[in-house]
Amino acid sequence: MALPFKNTNLYILLVVLVAGIALGGCTLSQTDSTDDTSSEDSSSKVTVIGDNQNDSENSDSSSDSSAAQSDNDAILPADDSNTANVDNDTTTSDADSDTDTDTDTDSDTDIITDTGAEPAKVTELDGTKSIDGATAEEGASVNGYEYEVVDGSLVFKWTVKGSEAKPYPSVTAGFDADNNLVVEFPDIVKDYVAKEADEMEMGGELLPKLAWESTDSSSMYTFKFGTEKTFTLKTEQDDDKSYLILSVEL
Repeated sequence: MALPFKNTNLYILLVVLVAGIALGGCTLSQTDSTDDTSSEDSSSKVTVIGDNQNDSENSDSSSDSSAAQSDNDAILPADDSNTANVDNDTTTSDADSDTDTDTDTDSDTDIITDTGAEPAKVTELDGTKSIDGATAEEGASVNGYEYEVVDGSLVFKWTVKGSEAKPYPSVTAGFDADNNLVVEFPDIVKDYVAKEADEMEMGGELLPKLAWESTDSSSMYTFKFGTEKTFTLKTEQDDDKSYLILSVEL
């Protein structure tokens, strides 16, 4: 085959030039491919960074939410509730104080009741002593007796009952024409001592005989001294019991 070029060297140079141009195109194509791949990897990294940013925003949102919740907690009226409890306690304390005041009032009432137990007034007329006390209609009665000698005097004590206003029954005491000391309960429901007429020795040389008798509404005690003596009549209360006390100098 005959070459179109008469100069062989020129032909070889042309072949080398064409081959070089072809090789350069392949290299440029390879470089573009590499750049595209790098661009894709870079884009992927940007996307990842974007996801982290969203997470950061979510984190910030959560922080803001927590901060808002904290602010809400601070607004809750916890302290007001405690203050209300303190106020209530103060009110209760005041109520207790009022209760103590009422107790003092009750104590004053008790004192008034005790004042009603003053000794009955004894009046004397013509040597006869008397007490204006309760009557049979008010529940007056004689329930028992005891006696003793104290400092040269006979002390004779009746246990009696009357009304709330008059704890003692009406009674009179005085010497009769025979110089006997007569004590009479003129208006009583019953005398549990003198329910049957009787007479007894009181004992000793100085003590007289004692006689008693009763009717349906009265009773009478006669101390047979035979001589007139000085005597007193008084009332007394002890342990919710009422006493009528006759003292006679021996």
